Amino acid sequence: MDQNTFLAAALRNPANQVIAEELFRLALPDAWLVSGCLVQSAWNVLTGRPCDYGINDYDIFYFDRDTSWQAEDAVIRKLR
Repeated sequence: MDQNTFLAAALRNPANQVIAEELFRLALPDAWLVSGCLVQSAWNVLTGRPCDYGINDYDIFYFDRDTSWQAEDAVIRKLR
């Protein structure tokens, strides 16, 4: 599976699509949708399962110089 095929499969999961669009809109510094939600979505497409089968959470990584609890909480609230 090449990069474009993987990305297309991962984005067939509507939740991944919405999260990616929202991260772009919010312009969080160096934000990434990562982990099992992408891989599991691609596997689900390949095996004919529903796109969100077996996905329990959606992980986001981002960079912020402010590592305080308050700054993290503000981002969590914004993404909710």
